[in-house]
Amino acid sequence: ASTREMSQELARQFEPGNPRRYCWGRAYKSDLFDEVYHELAALIPAGTRRVLDLGCGGGELAEVLHRERPEIGYLGVDIAPLNVEAARLRMAGVADCRFVERDFWSLLLGRPGAAPAAANG
Repeated sequence: ASTREMSQELARQFEPGNPRRYCWGRAYKSDLFDEVYHELAALIPAGTRRVLDLGCGGGELAEVLHRERPEIGYLGVDIAPLNVEAARLRMAGVADCRFVERDFWSLLLGRPGAAPAAANG
C-alpha cells in the first residue's frame, strides 16, 4: 500500500488525537500530544510569524499553538484527506490557520511523487 493509502486507512480506524492514527504502534496516555506540543510551542523563538507543520495529522499542534502562541500563523500539510478534514474541523474559524492535502516530498521538491531515496526505504 502507498503512504497515502496507509495514512488514510489509519485515519479511518482511529480518532484524531489517538497516536495510533499516525502509525504509532501502541497505546499512549491521552494527553501525550498536548504535553509534547506544549513543549514545542515553548521552543519556537519569539518573533516567529509562521509555522509549517509537515504531517499535521488532525491539527493537534495547531490547536496548542493557537492556544499558547496565537500570534503565530500556521500551515499544516498532510497526505491523508481524512486528517486534513479533521484538522480543518478542529480549527474552523481560526484566522491564519490553513491545512492542505499534499505529499510533502512533492511540495518540498516541487514535483509529484518525488521523494529522496532514503525516504523510500
